[in-house]
Amino acid sequence: MKKVIAALIFSLVCLQAIAASADWLVISETRFLYLPSIKRTGDIVSVWVKIINKNNMKLSPNQNVAYTLMYHQYDCRNKKVKVDKIITYNSKDKELSKGRPRLSWQTIKPNTTFETEGGILCKYKITKKKK
Repeated sequence: MKKVIAALIFSLVCLQAIAASADWLVISETRFLYLPSIKRTGDIVSVWVKIINKNNMKLSPNQNVAYTLMYHQYDCRNKKVKVDKIITYNSKDKELSKGRPRLSWQTIKPNTTFETEGGILCKYKITKKKK
């Protein structure tokens, strides 16, 4: 029962932290998927992921990272993931760094955040918004 109450409180806090936006899907206390960014091309699903920095990460002594946006691609058929873009921001939403890592497709390991995200995204049905 305590776990259920803790999970409920956690969900409410996270939703408030994202300004109660229906555009973000909470994956964990620090990880969110931006639903409008989801794109599907065949077996490949892409999405922007927001990761809140809880570890006091710094790019330099004067540059505290508040959060990171990462563009993930999931190969649903082969159960692989690739990080295509990374952008870091400070607490005032100022971009601190931007890059495109030269990472190849990686096999998704069981019981990881990538497995959770990939499972959600590979089943996600993209619907067009009415104008």
